[in-house]
Amino acid sequence: MARARRKAEAAIHQPAKMKEVAMRKFRLENLASRAKVRTSELREQQEQRKTAGPLMIQTKKYPLGIRPAELILTNPGYFYWWLEKFTHYGAVGMQAWEVAQKARHILPPRATPSKYRFDLRFDGSGRLKSYEVVLGSKPLSSRPNILRVKHLDMSLLSTAGPNSNIACNGILECIETEFLPDKKLKYWDYQEFFDDPGNFDNKCRELHCPKIIRLGATS
Repeated sequence: MARARRKAEAAIHQPAKMKEVAMRKFRLENLASRAKVRTSELREQQEQRKTAGPLMIQTKKYPLGIRPAELILTNPGYFYWWLEKFTHYGAVGMQAWEVAQKARHILPPRATPSKYRFDLRFDGSGRLKSYEVVLGSKPLSSRPNILRVKHLDMSLLSTAGPNSNIACNGILECIETEFLPDKKLKYWDYQEFFDDPGNFDNKCRELHCPKIIRLGATS
């Protein structure tokens, strides 16, 4: 009798369970389909950038032109000098400003960025020299030249000036090691870095470093 009752109850609940399983399957298929479409869109965008006419910054220093994404990650002092000194119109100017905005909020290159922080190291003149990615729970060093922030802000190098790329070498080596490791870098590697939304917090509008550091970071 009890066995028959259990079978009857199971039969009553079976349609509801089947519906729940079907809905779960539908949601998973929908997510997979959206991910596939997004992946296809990203690949198409990358191919378009590779085949389309290049958006180049052309100056006396770079007469053949250099892409904004490559310039900011190889010579940030020059990039910010060029961005602030000249009035820029057209596609290359818009792309340069977009790159500059993203570069203010670079996330720690970890699977769960929110758990990590950047420990920025400054020299005696207030210039950013290097950084280390650490767990946010790690005790902060008592050394006065270290500042812990949740996003890396490349604009800290904006005061370096157009001829001081050597002074930026320490931070550029850290960026290549952490974000672009084991690569003989080409121009599209820099562009793909900025095309990946997982590298940035585009919604953040915080100023992660005190203004006094920017004012003191002279070359």
